[in-house]
Amino acid sequence: CEWTWVQQVDLKIPFPTRVLDIAAKQQMSWANELQEMFRRNEKDVDREGLAALAAVIKGRRGLPLMEDQVVVFERCEALLAKEDKEGWFRMDSPSPDVEMKIKYFPPKNGERSIGTGKAVGVIDCTAEEVAAWVMDYTGNERMRTDAEEGNLARLELRHLRRLNENTIATIKRMPIMFDSREAIARMIWKSDEEGVIIAIESVDYNVDYGASFRKTRTLTKGLWKLKNLNDLNGVHQCHATLIHWVDAGGNVPVWVANSKITNILDAVQGAIQLFRQDEKNDTATAKEFHTTLTSLQGEEYSKEDDALLQRVRDKFEESLKVEARLDHRRSSFLRNLLDRRKHAGWKQLKSPDVFVKMEVIFEEGGSTSAVGRATTTVDATILYCAAWELTRMTRQRLKEHRKVGGLERKVVKLTDHSHIYYYARDFGIKTFAPREWLTKCVWKMLDENTMIVGFEDITDDNFPPGAGKDYVRGSSGAFWKYERLPEIEGVPQTSVTYCQQADLKGFIPKAVANSATSRYLLTVSRMRKNFDRSLDIDAGRRAVLVQSIMREDLVSSDLGDSALEQFEDLFEEKHKYSERPTTPFGMADSFVYASRLGGHAWGRTSVNVSAGLEDVAAFIWDFGSRANMEISRDIERTFEEGEDRGFKKFVTRRHELSSKHGAHHRDRTFASEMSLTRVDTDTIILRFSAVGGEKKNVRRSTVRARGSIAKRNTGTVDAKETVGIRLRRLNGARICLDYACDLAVGSSVSRTASQAFVEQRLAEVAETSIYFQRLLPLSDYAVEDGKALGHDLLWKVGPSKKKRIARLKDAFTKSRALRELSDAHPYILAMMIPALRGNLNLSRTVRTKLVCLSEAEAIQIGKNLILCLKSKKLISAGVDQWRVQNRAVKELMEEHEWFQPMTVVLGKGIVKAAAWGLMWRVVVGAVLSMSDLITDILVLKEYWEGGEATFLFRNLTLASLLVSVALQLLVVIVQNRKKRLSKILKEVGIVLLGMKSPWDAYKVASGAEREKDAEFDPMMEMTVSKCIEMFAESLPAIMIQLSSIIKSLNTEGGTISHVAVTSLFLSTFTTGFVSATISYDLDTNPINREQAPAFYGYIPDSKRKRSILFLTMMNMAAVQALLKSLLVVTLGSIDFMYAWSYLLADLIFYFGYKVLRRDFTTWMPFYGVLGLVVSFLVRLCVKFIADYTATIHFRHPKELGGLYFSMNSISPFIGMVLLLTLMEGTFNDNTTEVLKNVTAFLGVALFTLTSTFFLLIKGKFRRTFYSVRTGAQQTQISFLTGEDEEKAALFGNHTSHWNPIKDKVEKWVQSGWHRWEMEKPEWFDDHFKDSVPAHMKPKRSKRRQIGVADIEPDKNATPVRRGSFLVNALAKRPNKVAPAANRSTTIDIEAFKREIIKSGSVF
Repeated sequence: CEWTWVQQVDLKIPFPTRVLDIAAKQQMSWANELQEMFRRNEKDVDREGLAALAAVIKGRRGLPLMEDQVVVFERCEALLAKEDKEGWFRMDSPSPDVEMKIKYFPPKNGERSIGTGKAVGVIDCTAEEVAAWVMDYTGNERMRTDAEEGNLARLELRHLRRLNENTIATIKRMPIMFDSREAIARMIWKSDEEGVIIAIESVDYNVDYGASFRKTRTLTKGLWKLKNLNDLNGVHQCHATLIHWVDAGGNVPVWVANSKITNILDAVQGAIQLFRQDEKNDTATAKEFHTTLTSLQGEEYSKEDDALLQRVRDKFEESLKVEARLDHRRSSFLRNLLDRRKHAGWKQLKSPDVFVKMEVIFEEGGSTSAVGRATTTVDATILYCAAWELTRMTRQRLKEHRKVGGLERKVVKLTDHSHIYYYARDFGIKTFAPREWLTKCVWKMLDENTMIVGFEDITDDNFPPGAGKDYVRGSSGAFWKYERLPEIEGVPQTSVTYCQQADLKGFIPKAVANSATSRYLLTVSRMRKNFDRSLDIDAGRRAVLVQSIMREDLVSSDLGDSALEQFEDLFEEKHKYSERPTTPFGMADSFVYASRLGGHAWGRTSVNVSAGLEDVAAFIWDFGSRANMEISRDIERTFEEGEDRGFKKFVTRRHELSSKHGAHHRDRTFASEMSLTRVDTDTIILRFSAVGGEKKNVRRSTVRARGSIAKRNTGTVDAKETVGIRLRRLNGARICLDYACDLAVGSSVSRTASQAFVEQRLAEVAETSIYFQRLLPLSDYAVEDGKALGHDLLWKVGPSKKKRIARLKDAFTKSRALRELSDAHPYILAMMIPALRGNLNLSRTVRTKLVCLSEAEAIQIGKNLILCLKSKKLISAGVDQWRVQNRAVKELMEEHEWFQPMTVVLGKGIVKAAAWGLMWRVVVGAVLSMSDLITDILVLKEYWEGGEATFLFRNLTLASLLVSVALQLLVVIVQNRKKRLSKILKEVGIVLLGMKSPWDAYKVASGAEREKDAEFDPMMEMTVSKCIEMFAESLPAIMIQLSSIIKSLNTEGGTISHVAVTSLFLSTFTTGFVSATISYDLDTNPINREQAPAFYGYIPDSKRKRSILFLTMMNMAAVQALLKSLLVVTLGSIDFMYAWSYLLADLIFYFGYKVLRRDFTTWMPFYGVLGLVVSFLVRLCVKFIADYTATIHFRHPKELGGLYFSMNSISPFIGMVLLLTLMEGTFNDNTTEVLKNVTAFLGVALFTLTSTFFLLIKGKFRRTFYSVRTGAQQTQISFLTGEDEEKAALFGNHTSHWNPIKDKVEKWVQSGWHRWEMEKPEWFDDHFKDSVPAHMKPKRSKRRQIGVADIEPDKNATPVRRGSFLVNALAKRPNKVAPAANRSTTIDIEAFKREIIKSGSVF
């Protein structure tokens, strides 16, 4: 509806006009709020408006025109009257659906010779609907698009409106140096039975736009001719012709105006795109062709058609009889040549589809092209398969054709069982002419179970070779064979075999011509996926198994205890050097181990699955299901049929053993006995136990992955596996899947290949979780499912943006919940793509409601997420800011509670992979460090050549380099002391080669995680290494070079070395950069900010302020390094004893300060003599670095402390001023003047930089610079006031720091351990579990229910048998399990109930 409201207010006080305008806008703002309140989706509104207007146009057919309208039509139809076939020149159309031409008519007086454009196309709707769209010039979607393009106005002059006429005005923004273009025109329609005609002509009228613009009037004249056609497959069709002439006016050259006419004619493509109904059209076409195929039985074939089928069949079916030659290994050139000449048989190709087998063979007689063959099974009838392939002119097939460079595609029907097929393609290679093929296709039903289709080259006068377009005619032939198979779970099955041979002709190398064979064969894969019903088939088989598994007689306490004990023995982490997988799944807790000599591997993983207990058990037990084959990528699986032996059966699996280094391993065959044991109603154990040989006299079924290459010519190697799987029911419809395997694949297999093999097994478990996750409907999604979906989208993609987007699209295709979400909100995918891409963009608040969201707005919302994540210190805070900033996101998160936790998980992955600025900083830091090392070596060389005059400087420089290397070697050994010797030697080699800095930078920038048994994560390791560089290399270099320079200044005739000056500046700025990087990265680290929000977070969120603050900190550190070094060097130049006395007194005061405050022991968890040594060295290094760099992080209570740090930072300047005052006359006048000037400059710089620093940081953190809190006090306060994640950080500290509160710590661990095991928060990992003292961990029995804490037994309580009748009663479910009679325990019922409620368990 149209709503108008007028208000007048007289304030009776004279106000400036500007103020009154602002007040009026504020008063009227509620009108916008009212409009937004009732706003609906613009597409729905436009659709309703178009339907109403189309009804009016259709209902007013034959409406008489007024006199002035008749004149307009006469002038516009003159363009149509001049339309003839001559004089029109084809234009390059941006769309294959629209044909565009241009023609130059003789200009009239005063007109320029501007061409008239014409566009022709077919639209999937009636002529009246297109006419309504053309007349609806100010529709919601078109107005939004116009605004996004930056145009200034788009109006409909309603006071000039008539029933069949609209007057419109628009101002288009032009490029710089050109005025905007204004167009005012009348649009008049008339309709009849054939269709609608719309005339468009400029009108001389002045429009009040409410503002003034520099504009030039544009003249226009055009005609839309819309003619209704017969319906195509139930879809309305109309033929659209647009003829348009435009004079942009002004100084726009004629040739520019002519080149831009396609922009106007593109309106036809806009209408085609709006009303497109491809899917409906293609479905109807396929059904129509299917109907034609059903009448093939009894069809009479000509001799020519029968002969064609016979020739094609003879050619390709003979090749089918050749036994496959599966040669996977790359042989020598001579052997390959001999094999090809012998044509021994088929060579299997690696198929991208595991269910499609692809092969190639070379014909005898020296043919230059190979014959390709693809075989698969399709979940459809023979006729539907054939109809899908033979309907090659569907819009989807044409779209695929154009995507691969297709130029033309035509089908000419001959009979109901044959047609001619013409195909042309440009391969996109320069100097390579496009190729064309012309074939005749004939299809025939041999019987009710078999159908064949043949393609053969022909010649036809209607399709001459080249077609006047410089095409090269190629040669091709193809053969399809469809055979009916028995149905599976009520789904029809068809065996499809496709053979194809194509010759591109011309001088093309044979290898190049045949490389495209697998691409041609992918047609079979597309057919299989089009009809794929694997989910239905597997679900039907699973439903039967679930009923069997739910039988009460399967529960056995004795067998359950034995199976559970065997599983836990296998599941325990029994290998000292086990480590995390290279690509772990975020929701899984996984470890792997591979023996150093290879051949043996072990792994375990735990993951939650959103499915029922019996569903997952049935899924695993259904050994030959398609989903299992696709997940495992086994080459072949064999299993017993039936259940004669209960839930035990003999199974074998054949798997390809790959190598990262190109080694060729034979396939491995695992023979096992698979068993399923139900421990109780909530626990099921499955086990694969290795057995020898094959069982005889049992009925077996075999399933094969057609796409995998089985190396039969090399045989297989028998391998052994022991696999244990425990399924535990959790709260709701979720289970915990615990998996462990022990594999023996042969001693000849390398450790890397063994580890990759076991990691693949663990990946199958993660894929199982993802499989069930994607089956969930949207209504069943919970918070945990959102987290799992986030990890699903990030798994195995790494930092690659392409892989992230590809996985996102795959998830939206396969996930039921995401499909339902996309149906409800069509632009969710468009919003998620820029979010996952992770590029920094300008942020813009989007206040549009979710139901009204457009695609462009959705994309902008996705871009907004990245800046929100970067500007906030916590990922969750960034996501929350994104929610507040964009109304649609807020509504989406309120509607679906799982969307926010999913976004948090994605945000962590995006931030980790993006590393905005981090990669730049670590790379620049590595370059500076390497440059500093090189200049130090050059200075050392110069000192070496200087003889005795530079003897001291030479030795000091060499000593600093050696000390730096020694300390870095110590760090490497401490960091990797629990790892293999080979790992330690590798890290030592990196240090000795001087590559430690770039290696650390690479690990941090690539997002490497903390390895198992490592003392620090990569970020901390890089920080420690850089501190060592400053302590033992950069800072000594500064002092050595300063000493050299002062000595030269104080010596008559002395010269200052340019290499020494260069080394001085590089060392200074390297020190400053490293110091600033350490402080910046530690403060902006989301984990640090979350665990210690009172200390970390002083760096502001603004990108501009962050950059200024980083440069400020870098220069502060450089100034501090120069001041402190200058003080020490000046004292040393006077007398070495002065310098040593000053340094020793400073250290004695510092260590005395720490000892008196009981703060000497460092936070690092080293004990005994090693602990004292480490504490001394750490305190010494931190003191030294803070003295010379004023690294902001060292104000931490666990390091120097806030007050000591601040006093320590200004002491060098004060000391330098006192020294120059007291030591007047010690140096010559030149040296004294230089020292005073340098000191004054550095003092001013220090004051300016410090003031800037305190102005830029967040105010609440300024108090940390005068805090007197100790490290132990900080640890205890963080534990007592923090959340669980902050409390968990306590165990990374020395026990002396939290010994006074150890009772509270133990109570916290005891009360929360079981809850953490069930909820599995991110910080509750194996590193945390290992750091907790053993006596603090709660004890539990092997069969304890997860989520129920151990209760202290009450001696007066009533004894209750181990059976779960009480638990079942609390859970309101019947007790179906008979407990063991000889086992009992004592439970305080009231305490038990309280603990259940407290723990939030399933009960």
